[in-house]
Formats: sequence, C-alpha cells, structure tokens
Amino acid sequence: MRFALLLLFSLSASAVELSSGYFDGKLVMFTTQDLPGVDLQGFKHKLIKEAADSYMDMFAAAMREGVLLKLNYSYRDYNVQKALYRKMPRVAAAPGTSSHEIGLAIDLSNTPGAHKWMAARGEDFGWWRPYPNEPWHFEFVGNLPELAYMRVGG
Repeated sequence: MRFALLLLFSLSASAVELSSGYFDGKLVMFTTQDLPGVDLQGFKHKLIKEAADSYMDMFAAAMREGVLLKLNYSYRDYNVQKALYRKMPRVAAAPGTSSHEIGLAIDLSNTPGAHKWMAARGEDFGWWRPYPNEPWHFEFVGNLPELAYMRVGG
C-alpha cells in the first residue's frame, strides 16, 4: 500500500502540495448541509475535489435507494493520524502512509445498508475497499487507469 500511495503522490504532484511527507494542500471543504435531503448536524469534511464531487454524487445515488452514507472520517492530517495510530496501532495506518492524509479516504458509519451498498456500488463512483477486514474504509481512485491495479489484490 505504501508503494501505491507513493505512486499516487507522483501521479498527482502537479495537483497537490506535499509537506513533511504528508498532504496539506488542495482540499475541498464540504459539510453535510451541502448534501441534498439530509441534515447530519453539518459535520465538516475535507477531500480532494474529485473525491468530494464523487462522494456527493454517490451520496445522492445511495439516498435515492434508501441508504444513508454518513461519514465518520475523511481527511485527517499527519498529527491526527499519529495520535490515532498510537491509540489503535492494529487498526490505524502508520502516520505518513494513510490515504486519509492526502484526502482520498473515507470511513463510513454503519448505518443500515451503507457498507453493503458501498461494496456493491462504490466502484461505480471510483471508490474501492482496499482492506477486506475494514468494511467502513473506502479509498478514491476515480477513473485513473494508472491506479486500476490497486482495485485487484491491493
């Protein structure tokens, strides 16, 4: 996975800024108030623009099918990842290696049908689940053919 993140960094170097080994640049802030038909207390989230746009489209599609894709986490910086890793080293990625740090990962709440819907439909929107033992965690690869290998075998 570390290689995949390095490849992603190199592929998108013109679109993002890297600092001290982690992403801290071009993120889009969006809130659940921006999402049609639902109010989840306006929690703020950040993703890169392509991932945020895809999430909004995916959220609307899931809502039409009666499924709420509520986010627990999206972007988190190096220091937050470091604290999370210290607290849960068997679950959280080591700081500097998480797709959350570059705005390309989401963790979903276990609302009824959310994980199952994402497993079945997430790839239609460019999201995939890289870790079979983490049904809440999805990463955005969009339609980048250079990253298609990540969808098989991780």
